[in-house]
Amino acid sequence: MKYFSLPTDRDKILMEIEKRGWSAQALEADDLDWWLAEAYKLTSLSHPSDKIAFLLFKVDPQFESEKAKEEQVWSVSVCEGIPEYYGNARDNIVAGRLEIDLPHLLAALELIRDK
Repeated sequence: MKYFSLPTDRDKILMEIEKRGWSAQALEADDLDWWLAEAYKLTSLSHPSDKIAFLLFKVDPQFESEKAKEEQVWSVSVCEGIPEYYGNARDNIVAGRLEIDLPHLLAALELIRDK
């Protein structure tokens, strides 16, 4: 299975998000469910500036507990809130497809801003 290369891929995604008028604040690791390696609260800095979204780095559901979760991120999602269930966060980028899927993630983020 392919996995994301954190921090390289994460930094590239965050840089593209910030270029489009969002700020990102990392959420505390202790507050995250088992299926999240990392999560960020995104706040729109452009109109409308009150929009909030979340960037989620999801762990392989069959991850190996002896490895760090950050080594087993297989998908990235943006959503309006952090879902309680793993499967309710739509995968916007799948590992190995960053260049292909990044525009889809950014478009999903703009849909959240435009709601």
